[in-house]
Amino acid sequence: TVHEDKCPVCESKVTELRNTYHRKIQSIPIRNKTTYLDIIAYKYDCTNKHCERKIIMQDLPFALASQRKTDDLN
Repeated sequence: TVHEDKCPVCESKVTELRNTYHRKIQSIPIRNKTTYLDIIAYKYDCTNKHCERKIIMQDLPFALASQRKTDDLN
């Protein structure tokens, strides 16, 4: 699988996968049951030597990095 993202600071393309991590995010209930999304997200190394940010966390379209609930649920 090809992994790539864009650095939010210098906007250069990053492809060097540093790590993966699990995120558990609460979503809209299904049949009145609490529902969680189990997401495998990625961390990248910014390869631009002049960039101040060295580690980039993958952006999710439905939740920010610090959110525990999806945008739809909020």
